[in-house]
Amino acid sequence: MLTQLASDLVDCIRCAASKLTGFARRQFQAEMAIKFCEASPRKTESCFGFNRRAVQRGLLEREKGKPQRNTPERRGRPKVE
Repeated sequence: MLTQLASDLVDCIRCAASKLTGFARRQFQAEMAIKFCEASPRKTESCFGFNRRAVQRGLLEREKGKPQRNTPERRGRPKVE
C-alpha cells in the first residue's frame, strides 16, 4: 500500500512538472528537492527523474529570488576574429 502511494505521488509530481515550463518548472523542482530530497539535486534526479542541472539552477534562483540569465553566447569556443 505504501509503495503504491509513493509511486502514485511520484507520478503526480512528474506530471505536474511536465505541465510547467522555464522558471516556474525550475521553481517547482527546487521546492520538491527541498521538501522531499534534502535540497540535493542528485537525490531529486534519482527520485523524480528531474534534470540535475535544472534543479541546481532552480535552487540557485530560489536563493537569489529572481531568474538566472541564460547566456548562450558565453558557451563554446570563443571567436578568433
